[in-house]
Order: sequence, then C-alpha cells, then structure tokens
Amino acid sequence: KAVDDNLASFKEKTDDGVYKMQGSAVSIDNKTGRVVAIVGGRSQETEGYSLNRAYQSFRQPGSSIKPLVIYTPALEEGYDANSTLTEIDVKAAKKSTSEKISKMSGKKMSLRYAVEDSKNGCAYSLYNIITPKVGLSYIENMNFSKIVQQDYTLSSGLGGLHHGTNTVEMANAYSTLENHGEYRQA
Repeated sequence: KAVDDNLASFKEKTDDGVYKMQGSAVSIDNKTGRVVAIVGGRSQETEGYSLNRAYQSFRQPGSSIKPLVIYTPALEEGYDANSTLTEIDVKAAKKSTSEKISKMSGKKMSLRYAVEDSKNGCAYSLYNIITPKVGLSYIENMNFSKIVQQDYTLSSGLGGLHHGTNTVEMANAYSTLENHGEYRQA
C-alpha cells in the first residue's frame, strides 16, 4: 500500500501495461532477522509479469549509502556527532586529486548536521579521508553482491555504484547497523 500510494500520481505505462515509475520495499524485524514484508513493485493487472525489484533489480542507492560506507566507518575511526566536517564543492573535487581535496575549503558543520541534511560535500570530503577501500569493505562484509573494481572511487560514497544494489541488500545493511554491526542475512 505504501509503495502504491507514494507512486499513485505516476500513471504512465509501457506498451506491456507495466507502470514506468516503480519502486520496491523490504521490512526486516531487527530482533529476529526475518523479512516482515517485501514489495517488488506496484500493484497492477498485468499477467505473467514476475519481476521482483526488491531482490532482482539493482539500482543506484543514492544518499542512502552514505551511512553505510562513510559515516559508520568514520564513527569507528574516532569521529563523533560533533566532529567538524567541511562542505566542499563536489563538482570541483571530482576534478581534483585526493591531496587537493583534503585542502579544499568550505562551510564547516558538525557530522550530525551533515548526516541530517545529507550534505554531499561533507560526505565526499570525509570519504576522501577514510577511503573507498575502507568504506566499501563495510558493505562487502554485508554481502553486497555486485561491488566491482570500478566502485573504488569517491563517487561510490554518494551512491554511484557501477551495478548498484537492491532493496534487500540495503535493508540487511541497515538492520546490521541497528544490531550494533552484527550482520545476518534476512
């Protein structure tokens, strides 16, 4: 119902009658590790269409990846909610070297505020410090199945994964955070 309701205004369909705007959702009981609900797409009257986007479709995770590959590793490296981060210009940083990125200036803010406001410049700057190698190791340890060599760039910290991820992997990862770092496959 939540997926259908949130996408109700998007009515355009393909020639096969499938809604063009889709979504998926997974809910995990963090105490038991069991899947409570899984939605693979919008409800519709199309026969024979069995794609379950929750685990069969891989998409870019966008900013939802930041807590997994940037902020959790940073907290384990000694950062805290009050640590000061710099909101750098990401466009300029993408044209720079790692050394130059670490010297870029910008507005200063707390890690807590950067997370709450999803500040890309802060995330990019911090990811440059902790490195994609360290950050991606966290989601590799949570069985993200399509991490490849091309993902080992700073863009992965903002959700730019080569193959992407799916809703089940993301739900498992957030469940891992809720369970103090203890991963279990839902």
